[in-house]
Amino acid sequence: MCKEKFINYGRTIREVIFNVEKQYPTKYAFKVKDKKKNIVPVTYEQMLEDAENLGSELMAQGLCHSPIGIIGDNSYEWFNAFLAVACGGGVAVPFDKGFTEEELASCISRSRVKAIFYGDTVEPVVKGALELLAEENGAAQDVKLFPIKGDAECLSQMKEAGKEKRAAGFDEYDKVVIDENQLAVILFTSGTTSSSKAVMLSHINIASNIEAMQHYESFYDDDVNMAFLPFHHSFGLVGVLVYLASGACNVFCDGLKYVTKNMEEYGVTVFVGVPLIVENMYKKIMIQVKKMGKEGKVKMGLKISKALRAVGIDIRRKIFKEIIDKLGGKLRLVICGAAPLAPEAAIGFNNFGIITLQGYGLTET
Repeated sequence: MCKEKFINYGRTIREVIFNVEKQYPTKYAFKVKDKKKNIVPVTYEQMLEDAENLGSELMAQGLCHSPIGIIGDNSYEWFNAFLAVACGGGVAVPFDKGFTEEELASCISRSRVKAIFYGDTVEPVVKGALELLAEENGAAQDVKLFPIKGDAECLSQMKEAGKEKRAAGFDEYDKVVIDENQLAVILFTSGTTSSSKAVMLSHINIASNIEAMQHYESFYDDDVNMAFLPFHHSFGLVGVLVYLASGACNVFCDGLKYVTKNMEEYGVTVFVGVPLIVENMYKKIMIQVKKMGKEGKVKMGLKISKALRAVGIDIRRKIFKEIIDKLGGKLRLVICGAAPLAPEAAIGFNNFGIITLQGYGLTET
């Protein structure tokens, strides 16, 4: 594990991303899978170039300074769209992929987005929401649609078009100056009534949160974070930005039942999740321990570990290597949020040498 960490301070999302790219241009910011399920790395340099190219095309279309919606499963394409908008001085509006047509129509209307990047799984809902708005207003809603996942060729074409414009001298995106108090993101969060609330977050709101997390906990440039929590929540979105500011790599889960498999596949060191997932991970481990008749061995290991730690010797990860191996072998940190984590799971993982923390956040703040 890296002994020192480089903290990329910034007062805006653009500064955070540009600073970390200067420090770690050739390190991997993401690892993604292609259509053949091969793992493909994306460097920090490539991540920034993708954002600049896509952002330049949006700017050329007169969109980059407008609110732009993003909806779909977590993916590199999703985050590419987010960075293109946020680093270009626009307003990113992440929508919940679980919205009904009516809920999405309401959020589109209130946020006044001029374009929407959408994943293939939510295409019917997006188009249905726009149809509802057209019926209400008596005219088609003037919103451009950009598919980002199932038909990723659209995103590729936009980035290529932006790249060509930049090569020809179009440098408006490069010259963008963002005020730290400028609106960066609008998130829709459940409030005290049934109608979702539009929460406006500035660049400094998010950038200061990134810096505060860096002071509070240790994140390293050789960490591998599984971007599991949905990006339309501040916890999931800012979480990835925290790891990017640390020079770490971010990966995506293939699905709930593949969490453990993906942890091993990518060498995941940090995991941010909700109680249900973390508690299930712990329960499965303890069920296996019981099935293998190793409860006594674990209890003895806990006693030895506790005694050694009392005199400043910590060999938890050596004693419980077999258990850690069942979680991919490299997991060192779990952060749980959204609801209280069962003490049994938190204490259990910490006893095994996996630092487990209860996170707390509030989108409205």
